[in-house]
Amino acid sequence: LDCQDNLSVQVHPPPGRDGEPKTEMWYFLETTPEAKIYVGLKRGVTRDQFEKAIGTPELPKLLSALHPQQSDAMFLPSGRVHAVGAGNVILEIQQNSDTTYRVDDWGRVDDQGRPRALHREQALASIRFNDFEPQFIQPHGERVLQCPFFTVERAFIYPGEYRVWTSDQSSFQYHFLAQGELKIEDRSLKRGTGWFVPASAETYNLEPLAEGAELITVQWGK
Repeated sequence: LDCQDNLSVQVHPPPGRDGEPKTEMWYFLETTPEAKIYVGLKRGVTRDQFEKAIGTPELPKLLSALHPQQSDAMFLPSGRVHAVGAGNVILEIQQNSDTTYRVDDWGRVDDQGRPRALHREQALASIRFNDFEPQFIQPHGERVLQCPFFTVERAFIYPGEYRVWTSDQSSFQYHFLAQGELKIEDRSLKRGTGWFVPASAETYNLEPLAEGAELITVQWGK
């Protein structure tokens, strides 16, 4: 996601509600000094306060706002109200789902003066109203996050180092080069490159180039 403007305030339904639940994670690739994200509610905000503020300038004041920096990560379990602010470039990792309930769209309209559709009632039924002021993920070693739907790991590979990647044969993996450059066998990969590796793949060497590399690895179902 390359966010040049604030994205809508939204929520994905938790299990047991209408629609498909979706848990996701944001990994921040670039941020401007002014960039914000909105996740969860400020402590003490009630459902009634939130409902009355929808569609008014008061709504952002009720959301918990954070200023991310490069390589920060935020976990978004289904039911957590959220919005990405302008100035963020994000790698979004998610459970497979197509259900999103839009709570508010910052008053935007199209060139015909029409606002986008909102899903007020579905959103209010889905938001966890006891979800106050969540914080960024604190990685443990190379593991950034493990949840029932996916596991995310991060490796900083410095010049002169080699990494040997080996499949564990249980699932395909997605690799994303967040920073720097890597060489795999005779192929050089630049920042922003992503690729899938099947569970049956053979072992291969990762060699960083120039200043080194930051590699994100995602495996689903662990």
